[in-house]
Formats: sequence, structure tokens, C-alpha cells
Amino acid sequence: MNIIASWIPIASTFSVLAPLFLLLRNFKSYDLEIKALAFFLSIGFSVDMATWYFYTAKNNAALYGLHHAYDLFESGFLFWFLGRVSPFPRVRFLFTKMWVILFPWWLMRFYYPGWTSWFKTSTEVFIAFASCFLILGLVEKTDNISRSLVVWILLGIFFYCFCTYFILGTLVLVFTKTWFSHNLVNITTNLIYCIGFIRAKRELATKK
Repeated sequence: MNIIASWIPIASTFSVLAPLFLLLRNFKSYDLEIKALAFFLSIGFSVDMATWYFYTAKNNAALYGLHHAYDLFESGFLFWFLGRVSPFPRVRFLFTKMWVILFPWWLMRFYYPGWTSWFKTSTEVFIAFASCFLILGLVEKTDNISRSLVVWILLGIFFYCFCTYFILGTLVLVFTKTWFSHNLVNITTNLIYCIGFIRAKRELATKK
């Protein structure tokens, strides 16, 4: 069990390379928001690798700074992505202007101890519900949702945010050692992305 637990964080870090590889194989065929997802996944992988390095080097200042910056980047990108894929014009406008609230909300962590958890929880909860809402909206407008890459990406975003900040957040408060399960959520999220890219590739093949 200890051997398996020690390999799970490593698998979690490198699992993102699978959907990234599938994305890059048909990079030119995708819209801007999907192409931008390659940048998002690459930054996430780089942050994970840097986290391992700073943790090993015991450089806590750099580690905290890196995570503070990534929190803003992650939430900002996801709001932008949701706005780009939204089938509702008003929702699209709301998400594109979300940085006006998001940036000051993020800055509060430097004035109030513990605000980091509030920022992460509030943004991820909102993103989870927004993703679910957009999925329902796209279901009504899409004939074959099983081959809709956007729906799969939104499903992955919803799964990650919901599991991390609802289920696992509660588990950690009660059973601290179960936090390694967060890595399983990350692996499953990347698996969902992979399914989406595989299904989307088949859709592209049928149109040629």
C-alpha cells in the first residue's frame, strides 16, 4: 500500500501529458479555446514539476509564491475558457469581465491570513457549478454530445472542482491522510480529457 501511495503523486503529475499529447496531435484542427488549453495544461505540468523541486530543496518561499501565482492563473484561465465556450451571450460577457472581481479577491490573501483557502474554495465552487450549467446548456444545443470535445472538457473541469473542494475537502478535515486521493481525482480528470480528445478525433475523421 505504501508503494502504491508513493507512486500515485508521480502518476498524477505526469498524467497530464496524455491529454496534452492528444491535443497537440490535432492542434491545428481546434478552435482558439482548445488550443489555449494546451498552454494551460503545460503550465500546470511545469508548476507540478517546480513544486517537486522547491519541496525537495526546502525552498518554502518560492513554493508559496509559485502556488499563489498559479491560483490566480488557474482561476483566470478557467473563467476565460468558460466564457469562450458558453452558448449564452450574457454568461459569456460575465465571465470575460470576471477579472475585475477575481484579481482584488485574490489580492486579499496578502492582507488576511487564511484567505487563500477562501479564494480557492469560492472560485472552484463557482467554476464547478458554472461548468455543470454550461454542460446542460450545450446538451440542449448539441446533437451528439458524446463526441463534443467541449462537453468532455467541461465535464473534466466540473469533476475536478467538485471532488477537490466538496468531497476531498471534507475528507481532509476528518482524515488528513486521505489527501493523497486528490491525486486520483487529478488522474481521473486527465483521463476524462483523453476520452474527449479521442472521441473528437474520431468525429474529425468522419468529416474528412
